[in-house]
Amino acid sequence: MAGTLAETIAVRPPIATVKAQGPYLNFTLDDGFLGRDVLPRYSGAGQHYGQWKEGRGKKVVNRLLQPNIARSWPCTTSARL
Repeated sequence: MAGTLAETIAVRPPIATVKAQGPYLNFTLDDGFLGRDVLPRYSGAGQHYGQWKEGRGKKVVNRLLQPNIARSWPCTTSARL
């Protein structure tokens, strides 16, 4: 399955490479990504970096899974609030 996913996923910034290694899927980030995208956002936001008002006052369901190597894990996605 990892091999099929690695062939399907488009490699574009910020992702530099996608490689299947056994059952695992490894991503490598573009070296310049932090300097071009993340750091300017961080420095521009100052002490408010990481804070936003989206979703305030709404309930969020957090499904916690405990890994069990004896069974398969479900692949799920979460919807944005």
